[in-house]
Amino acid sequence: MERHGGTVERSSAESAVGFFGLATTHEDDVLRALRAALELGVTAGIDSGELFVGEEFASGRPLSRARRLHETAADGAILLSSDVHRLVEQVAVAEPAGDAWQLVDLRPEQPVPLHTGPFVGRSF
Repeated sequence: MERHGGTVERSSAESAVGFFGLATTHEDDVLRALRAALELGVTAGIDSGELFVGEEFASGRPLSRARRLHETAADGAILLSSDVHRLVEQVAVAEPAGDAWQLVDLRPEQPVPLHTGPFVGRSF
């Protein structure tokens, strides 16, 4: 995860929670998370949005949704929330999986605007 710009916040022998855009924000943080999950070959649930991150814990709707997706994913599957799928549908090959999307692969890189939230660290 770190190679793609993510931060591993919690891990055990069986699982890890990674955040993208925590230490450094990139406009393609969602795409970075997908690349990391594919490269690692893990079972994953991926969502996007604002979180509260404290010294000892993180909380928020995206974390809860990602955890739920992970729990329902088949072994080796990467499930995306509908919000994430909307952000990456031009570069991701994904199949419907209930109320989520299962990531199959990524298309060759294309210049696609993935950032839809407020801009961070910019002056105009």
